[in-house]
Amino acid sequence: MLIFKGAEEKKFRYNSIDKTIQPGEMLDVRDFDIGSNAAVKGVEKFFTQKYPGMFEITMAVGNPKLDAEYKNKVDALEKEISRLMGLLDEAKKICEEYKLKHESSAGEIESVRREVASMKKEVTRLTKDNDDLEDEIKKLRGASRKPKA
Repeated sequence: MLIFKGAEEKKFRYNSIDKTIQPGEMLDVRDFDIGSNAAVKGVEKFFTQKYPGMFEITMAVGNPKLDAEYKNKVDALEKEISRLMGLLDEAKKICEEYKLKHESSAGEIESVRREVASMKKEVTRLTKDNDDLEDEIKKLRGASRKPKA
């Protein structure tokens, strides 16, 4: 692991990969696709020689300070994952509730549509019956007004 000791942000290129590093940030040379862990020390040496005084080499594994920092980061990320998983579960429950409500509402809407169609048929039938009755009333009135011979 290399610690960047520069005063301002700097962009580094290796293996056709660019990486921008902030002051005090660590540079893991494995981010440059070096191929194998055996080549790590050689690439770190390359960086320290190409950019003298800009990097400090530190152990990535076995360094108690880094190990504690990584453990804290991992713990924080695990807590965040747990929190997000809880939110996801809540969202899934709410989604399922709305899905069930939607399905039941769709069923209710369909039954109301059928009922409306049935009522329209009934209204049409009753309107026809009413027209027939009005015609019969007119005939009866017309027959009762005719003089009897």
